[in-house]
Amino acid sequence: MESEQYEIMALAEERHWWYLGLRDAIEQCLLHPSVSLPPNPRILDAGCGTGANLRFLGDLLKTDRLVGFDLSEKALEYARMKVPAAMLYQSDLRDPWIPSEPFDLVLSSDVLYVTGRESAMAGLRSLCQSLKDGGIFLWNLPAYNWMMSYHDRLVHTQERFTRSGLASLCCHLGLKCLRLSYRLHFIFPLLLVNRVFRSLFCRSRASSDLRQPSPFVNRLLFDVLHIENRLIAKGLSFPWGSSVFAVCAK
Repeated sequence: MESEQYEIMALAEERHWWYLGLRDAIEQCLLHPSVSLPPNPRILDAGCGTGANLRFLGDLLKTDRLVGFDLSEKALEYARMKVPAAMLYQSDLRDPWIPSEPFDLVLSSDVLYVTGRESAMAGLRSLCQSLKDGGIFLWNLPAYNWMMSYHDRLVHTQERFTRSGLASLCCHLGLKCLRLSYRLHFIFPLLLVNRVFRSLFCRSRASSDLRQPSPFVNRLLFDVLHIENRLIAKGLSFPWGSSVFAVCAK
């Protein structure tokens, strides 16, 4: 990822509807009765970025047993400010160093698309081995290679994913999908129109994917995602969307 994108991300993930919607999906699914986590779970964020997701999980699950790694030292600088209690270090998803104590929850949010699945398989196996039996593995990934955009080039995207492709990967890793769905289903047509418009007229706007909309639009889009997330948590799997989301158990 281009270095200036980390500053943009660190600000946007605090209030942008996309990030709020992702964290809401995580909350709705982790708190559903079908998902069982022990008190004070040990959590690993594999590709923690600028830290908001790890901080959110610590607050949600009432734990300070937080570990995160990222390839970018710039991202980790922001993460250390947001989650000072966490153990944070520089490592690569393709060959990660992982503490020996097993984890109850591993999160990999929008990381694998940068490395591609083939180059990261050894690292993914290591992550799964670090999970306790019955532990939870959370995924969020961008959908469809045909949706590659200027922003994908900025963040060095290698591969986007499909629901069936993620299901196959999870099966290969010995994970059972408790929830597997596309996300951003209801607003997907709007995202497509926006994507086409920007590809034609805004190719030089590096931050266009993370521009903050008006408070009204930001709240409206989040409210739509909140409804969608509740349905996913109840077991509904949407047939299309711009992201693929999965909650898996070892």
